[in-house]
Amino acid sequence: MPFEVTQRNASALEPLFKPWEEPTRHRLPNPTPGAPAIVAPGRRPSKVPLVRAVRAEVDAWRRGGYAGVSDTSRALLQHWFHNEHRVKTDAGEEVPFHYHWAQREAIETFIYLYELRHVRNVAELLFEFGDNQLADLALGIPPEQDCWAKYCAKIATGAGKTKS
Repeated sequence: MPFEVTQRNASALEPLFKPWEEPTRHRLPNPTPGAPAIVAPGRRPSKVPLVRAVRAEVDAWRRGGYAGVSDTSRALLQHWFHNEHRVKTDAGEEVPFHYHWAQREAIETFIYLYELRHVRNVAELLFEFGDNQLADLALGIPPEQDCWAKYCAKIATGAGKTKS
């Protein structure tokens, strides 16, 4: 029986996009038991409203060609994400290298928040991108406890954080 289920839903193991490509589809559970998952258009929405708000602005900024970014950041973004990179395997073979989408999005988000929106702490992030409830929460953060920028990114183990 388990073999039949595996064979019937083998497509669930096939990726919908490459790791370095923008997520443009996602799977949803099928209401029919045993039926393949439903492939829905668009990125799977985050359950966190703050994340959705930041992503929407960074996506628009990316699609607009990184308007307003410093020359240094623009050169780095161009180099990392719009130039071809090649690396050598242990066997000495050259293969293409791409940063994963989550890596790209994290770097773009840091640059966007710091350079364009001038967000320097948690309270500013909550005020800029949160709803009224988060703005109220931000008012309760003592300035002496929020004097350093705190950024967080979803980068998986083995995602190339130490690549030089």
